[in-house]
Amino acid sequence: MRLACLLMATTLLTACAEDTPPPALGTAGELATTLTQAARAKGGYSFSLTSRSGPASGTVRLTDRPSLDVTLDRVVRTGGQPERLRFVSTDQTYVLLPPVFDLPQAKPWVKLDRAQTDEFTAGMLAYFDAAAQQALFTEHHLKAVAQGKLTSTVERDGKTTYAVTVEVTTFTITVEGGLPTRIVVSTPSETGPIVDEASFSWGAVADISAPSPDSISPRS
Repeated sequence: MRLACLLMATTLLTACAEDTPPPALGTAGELATTLTQAARAKGGYSFSLTSRSGPASGTVRLTDRPSLDVTLDRVVRTGGQPERLRFVSTDQTYVLLPPVFDLPQAKPWVKLDRAQTDEFTAGMLAYFDAAAQQALFTEHHLKAVAQGKLTSTVERDGKTTYAVTVEVTTFTITVEGGLPTRIVVSTPSETGPIVDEASFSWGAVADISAPSPDSISPRS
């Protein structure tokens, strides 16, 4: 038995094998919905990111409120070298700061409060938010994809690659076994395309929890 895929205005009618059907039917909205459901059914994943902001890696737990553990290297002082930062976000967001911040050795974590507008908090949350937007693709990328137009579907070597256009931005999504393994976002600019790439691995993911209260430094 073959499942007929919907005919797109500019694409050929294709047939999907019953045993390994691509997760999309005929629209970007269907693709986004199917991938979101598949990801939530798995419950979590590991990721690695490359972007104009720099590389990052970590894990995500998908619950009613997704949890995120992400590590990245960023410049935290003018003229300084990149420093290792680790963010954990559950119901609150925390950052593990490097020794350059001179926190007590036993209290290297700081809680980030979005209600605060100081330079430190704003800078740290900017680093975190940029990584989270790529890593939490069910909350960000796929919601944008749902509003776009599916322009191509290519099946090769057990992988299906979908291209979706949202205004001037192109999302290229590689799917294996019904789950996304790579999302590339390309947006044109005056100096050339801005390209962000995220790769995903779907093995077991450990629980993500907030740091111990005893390890959190108070804000001065």
